[in-house]
Amino acid sequence: EALAAAVKAGRFGLADESIQRDVVPLAQQRWLVLYTVRAPRSPGAAARRFYLLYPYAEIERAKNRALTRIVGMGAIGLALAAALGLLVAHWIAGPVRRLAAAAKRISAGGLNEPLELQFPRAGLPAGEAPAAPARGDEIAELTQAFQTMVETLRQSQAELLKAERLAATGKLAASVAHEIRN
Repeated sequence: EALAAAVKAGRFGLADESIQRDVVPLAQQRWLVLYTVRAPRSPGAAARRFYLLYPYAEIERAKNRALTRIVGMGAIGLALAAALGLLVAHWIAGPVRRLAAAAKRISAGGLNEPLELQFPRAGLPAGEAPAAPARGDEIAELTQAFQTMVETLRQSQAELLKAERLAATGKLAASVAHEIRN
């Protein structure tokens, strides 16, 4: 009855055969009304009008449910991304922390401190280290460079000690030769 009253009042302008939509208050509720007019099938017949009514409250509930699902999925996605970020950060930070700890041990205790910076790779026995870091593994490359640097420093220190011993021996020999001459 409310729809018939709205049609009689000229609420719906039916100008062409396109489908039109409007939100209309009918019987103390808001309704989504889709309406159109179709040309008569026979001459002299009246044009046919079609109306489809749907309660707007149900549309709003469906929108709210969809929005709730979208927000929920977004929150779950954000939580998963944060967890994955923490996992990757821990995975990257672990070897860096071990490398930093080894650097501190060497700086505090000298070059005679043992280096234990092996990072086992998949497919290798537990004690065996790879010959070269895997391509794109910057942490392993940094570790290998650090180990090479420490070994080079150890060799340089050994050569320096040898040179100091030879210099001391030379001074001793010169001193002994001077005393023999005297």
